[in-house]
This record gives sequence, structure tokens and C-alpha cells, in this order.
Amino acid sequence: MKVLLDNITKIFGRIIAVNNLNLEIDDGKLVVLLGPSGCGKSTTLLMIAGIYRPTEGEIWFGDKVVNDLPPRDRKIGLVFQSYALYPHMTVFENIAFPLRLKKENKEEINRKVREISEFLEINELLERKPIQLSGGQQQRVAVARALVKSPDILLLDEPLSNLDAKLRVMMRSELKKMQMRLGITTIFVTHDQSEAMTVADKIAVIKNGVLQQYSSSDELYDLPRNIFVATFIGSPPMNIIEGSIQYEGGNLFFLNPDVRFSLPKDLEFVLKQKRNTKDVLFGVRPEDVNISMKETTQDSISWIIDMVEMMGRELLVTLSRGKTILKTLIDREHSPSIGDRVNIEFSGRVFLFDKESGKNLLCEE
Repeated sequence: MKVLLDNITKIFGRIIAVNNLNLEIDDGKLVVLLGPSGCGKSTTLLMIAGIYRPTEGEIWFGDKVVNDLPPRDRKIGLVFQSYALYPHMTVFENIAFPLRLKKENKEEINRKVREISEFLEINELLERKPIQLSGGQQQRVAVARALVKSPDILLLDEPLSNLDAKLRVMMRSELKKMQMRLGITTIFVTHDQSEAMTVADKIAVIKNGVLQQYSSSDELYDLPRNIFVATFIGSPPMNIIEGSIQYEGGNLFFLNPDVRFSLPKDLEFVLKQKRNTKDVLFGVRPEDVNISMKETTQDSISWIIDMVEMMGRELLVTLSRGKTILKTLIDREHSPSIGDRVNIEFSGRVFLFDKESGKNLLCEE
């Protein structure tokens, strides 16, 4: 089922929770609504579910506007963050509950519950109560209850947030595999950018109720439209340095009182098409900052290691030069020490953002 949000706005009193949101979600795709707490992503999901009514705009399921349809008539499955399982019911009764509300016959209910339980590998849990289940098992039961109705659209509101880190990684992989097998249009809300990038066909990044970018994981990472997306996507976050652009002897430089970086020649043409690009924010991801103990160029000398943090296979190293800070990821075999002086080079893409608007200067208008 294709879902279209056409100029959707939701206002609570004086608060604009969602502001003129436009999204097109293709049939059978998994789309993630991503953003910090309070950005409007759950409100958007609840409008799609029919629990909230938009203040303005239209919600389309296929070729039909559903603004006036109650939740029970929208053919959706909804999984809440808390799972919302009934503690006094068995797993079987929890899964069967929406079918009993529809007054389906007993044989059909039994068949559907057994079928979805086998699909989600929880058929051995049907006689247990929720209190006897692990977090991962409760999550599967909640998904089973949403899917047993054969919905056209599956809505997941922070479904993994109550799980421990190891189980979250496992369950998000299983959710993605399940969605691909079923081919059901799925809208997944999360504040976890790693989770979003793992499962999504496309991600809608939202800030303060406003859509910032709607793209694939690769595009969000490689070509963020603004500084919010650039720093929200990626772990550790992108380094951002304030400064200005200067042309000298036909070359392009970024500089501030502490640093002076040569910029790639191919940026010159792009920047000359823009206006007001003198004061900018320079961005580079930690994995694209290389350090060396050997002096290379004037651009790269005299950074001091302020902190070394263990990140598993890698080390997160904090570098300073005057008041300017950079973070880099390096292999553990290098074993730098706090206080060491090092040089830096950039091995990947660098970014430039307008200081006032935050827009990526290297993106097309």
C-alpha cells in the first residue's frame, strides 16, 4: 500500500508539532522517521494510524484520502514502544485479541494465530503470560498481534528501545528480514540513527516538526542537505569547524585563527556559483581524518592529542590546535599517547555549510 502525506500539519494549542510535512512512501518499502525526541516523528505516525487527526493536509492510502477513517478501518498494524501487551492474557490471547474484536470464528482465529506464531518463531510461547517472556519475546508477540490482522501498513513506534544493546542489533535485523519477506509497507519511528541506517529503504530526518531530508542511507551520509543532517547521521558525529574561505594564488583555502586547510580544486566552481560563502562551517567525518607523526605540509602540522577513547576495534582520538578541536578514528595498533604532536590529512570528502542557514554549499539548490 502506497502512503502519501500531503502538506500535513499538526498543532497542539500553540505548539506546531508537525509543520507542512510531505512524504511519499512506496508500496512495500520500509521508511524510517528519524529525529531527536520531540521532533514530531511519533505524532506523524499517530496521524497515519488515525489516532490523531491532521490540523491541515491530507493522508492518502493508495488512491484514497483516509483523514476521516477511524483507526479500525485503516487496515494498519501498530506496535507501540511499550508493546502494550495485556498482562492477564496469554500470548495466544494477546495475538488473537484484534481478531476477536472483529468477531472472527474460533477456527479462523486459531489458524491465523498459529500461522503468524510459527512465522515469528514464538509458537512455543503461546500459553505463557507476558511477564514470563524476555524483552525480545515480548517484542515478537507485539509484532505478531499487529500482523495477525493482515494489515496493508505496519507502523512501529520505537519498537526496540526497551531492549538491551545486543538484542536490539539482533532484532532490528530480524525485523528487516521479516518486512522483506512479507513485502508490507512499513513506517518505523526511531531516534537511533544507526538503527535507521540499518533497516531503512529511505529515511525521513525530522527536526522541530520540519522535514530536513528524505533520502537513502547512503545519500544522507554522503550528501547531507544541511548541518543538522550531517551531524545527526554518522557515529561519531561529523567534525564541524567555524571559519572562512579564501582564494590565494589560484588555490582555495579554509582558514580560521588556528587552522588553514587546502580545499579540493573541484569545489571552486561550485562555490563561485553561490553567494555569501565567505563565512562557512567546515565539516569532515572522523573516519576521514588521518594522523601521522611525520611532518607533511603546512596544513597538517602541530595537532596535540588530548584524549584517546577505546571504541572496540578502533580508537577515538581527540585532537586540538588552539581552540579548534577534531576527532578521528584510528586503528588500535597505532597506540598514540595523550600529549603527542601529530599531523593530519583528509582521506575522504569534506563539507562546507553556510554559517547562517546551515545549508550544504555543495548541494544543488
